[in-house]
Amino acid sequence: MGHVYAIGGYAGLQLRWVGTVEEFNPSTDTWVERTPLPTARANLALVASNGKLLAAGGEAVFRSSDLLDSFDVSSGLWSAKTPSTVSFTRAVAGVSNGKVYIFANGQTLQYDPAKEIR
Repeated sequence: MGHVYAIGGYAGLQLRWVGTVEEFNPSTDTWVERTPLPTARANLALVASNGKLLAAGGEAVFRSSDLLDSFDVSSGLWSAKTPSTVSFTRAVAGVSNGKVYIFANGQTLQYDPAKEIR
């Protein structure tokens, strides 16, 4: 991909969660606004894999989320995935052998794009 993405967040002075998606292209030194998250939230785990970004968990209205959304970088479209078995916020994620691992609430959740979350 080679680009940097800033996704979601919390506008504290305005007391609202945001679903903004911005993409930075380092070769042109420009930011572009992309299709917003389907559900605005902050403190989500974000990972890139196979030309897609996976936005997992997070929080909105001071509650943890079980949402999983996939962003196709080439089409610019979001698609909802099967929700996680647990709600979480302030998690981290990584990719190994094509599978996404989310570390949250003392657990390791595995997401396989072919089989959804486990």
